[in-house]
Amino acid sequence: MHPTMAIDGKPVQIKTPRQAFAHGIACLTEDRKRDGLFSNLSVTVNCSAATLPAYSPWGLLREDIERSACGSILQQLGLVARSFDMAAEELSGGNQRRRW
Repeated sequence: MHPTMAIDGKPVQIKTPRQAFAHGIACLTEDRKRDGLFSNLSVTVNCSAATLPAYSPWGLLREDIERSACGSILQQLGLVARSFDMAAEELSGGNQRRRW
């Protein structure tokens, strides 16, 4: 059984991270640099890590789909990066704090 809560006075039951995010709820790590970021991996990898199965049907990574989806997400977040292939540790502190 999943706990229920109220958002804007209306009861909601959240069963997945996607549903939580849709309601504006997110979990943040206490130490983002240590626990919330794959700092030596690309911006794209950091963007897609939580939803990797969506980009890897039958266990094969579809980089074209991954990059397209991440590009859209990062644009919505207003992330500024010279390349989605750059390591996340190269992003400014403000861009590192943006959650994807």
